[in-house]
Amino acid sequence: MRSAGYAVVQQALVEVAAAAVWQAANLARRRGHAQVTPLHVASTMLSTGGLLRAACLRSSSHSKSPALRPEALQFCLDVALSRLPMVWPPAAAMFTNHGAPVMALSNALVAALKRAQAHERRGSADGGQRQPGGLVVKVGLEQLVVSILDDPSVDRALREAGFSGTQVKANVRKEASSEHSDSVHSHRSDNIAASPWPVSKKANAGQTSPGTVWDVLHRPVVVPDRSLALILSCHR
Repeated sequence: MRSAGYAVVQQALVEVAAAAVWQAANLARRRGHAQVTPLHVASTMLSTGGLLRAACLRSSSHSKSPALRPEALQFCLDVALSRLPMVWPPAAAMFTNHGAPVMALSNALVAALKRAQAHERRGSADGGQRQPGGLVVKVGLEQLVVSILDDPSVDRALREAGFSGTQVKANVRKEASSEHSDSVHSHRSDNIAASPWPVSKKANAGQTSPGTVWDVLHRPVVVPDRSLALILSCHR
C-alpha cells in the first residue's frame, strides 16, 4: 500500500489529473474501502463527465447496439466496486494523518500512474522537448485516463458493458486532440481559456481545490523526480 497526500499527488500530476485521483479517494472513503484503485478513478471520471465520458459517447454513436452507453459502464463499475472488501473501522479514519489528507493507493493504481508517467515522458521526447536532468514530466489527464483503461479490472468492466477498450482509448486520444485544438483556437481569439468548471481562485497556492477545472492540459510541466518518488515508493 502506498500513502500520499493531495499536495504530493499534485506535484506528480497536472492539476486536473490530481483532482481526479483526489475525488476517487473521496469515493473510496465513502464506500468504506481502504485503498484507492483504478476502479475508483474510472468511476469518478465517468460520473463527472469530461474526457472518459466523451470517449464512451463517441463509441456509442458509432455502435448499432442501443445498450452501449456510458450508463452501462457506470453500472458495471459500480458492481465491481461493490465487490471490493470493506474495512472496519470505517476507511474515513485511514485517510487522514494528523488532520492532513492522505490517500492509500493500491498497487494497481500505482502501476497505472507509472504507466502514465512513462507514456508522458515518451510523448515529450517524441515532441522534441528536452528536460533538465533529475526532472520528470507531470502526468496529464489524457495519459492518466488511458493508463486507467489499461488496468485489468477496468478493462473487464468495459467488456462487460459492451465497450472495446481499444476503441475507447482511441476515442480518448481523439477527444483530447479535439479539445486541445479548440482550446488553442479559443486562446488565440480571446486570450481566455474557457471552461464549464470552476477554477481555483488560489492559482499560485500550494494546494488546489478538488473541484478544480476538468479541462485537458496537454503541455507537460517538469517537477523534481523526488516528488513522483514520494507517490510511487512503497511504505510497509
